[in-house]
Amino acid sequence: MYEYIKKELEKQGKSFYWLSKQTGITQQAFCNMRERNSTLTAENIIKVANALNISVLKLMATIEKKGK
Repeated sequence: MYEYIKKELEKQGKSFYWLSKQTGITQQAFCNMRERNSTLTAENIIKVANALNISVLKLMATIEKKGK
């Protein structure tokens, strides 16, 4: 999910700082996604999707299943 968000931000000319300010999600949460391969809560996924004007389903589809 982190890589997808990163690519979408680059495509839109925006930064994680901008996304953090728009959503209220800390930049540390995004760092944790990258470093720990973690994901966001459902509520935060919706916030990110809305801020980036993308489909929640498209964003959810990028979540890798654990154990694969």
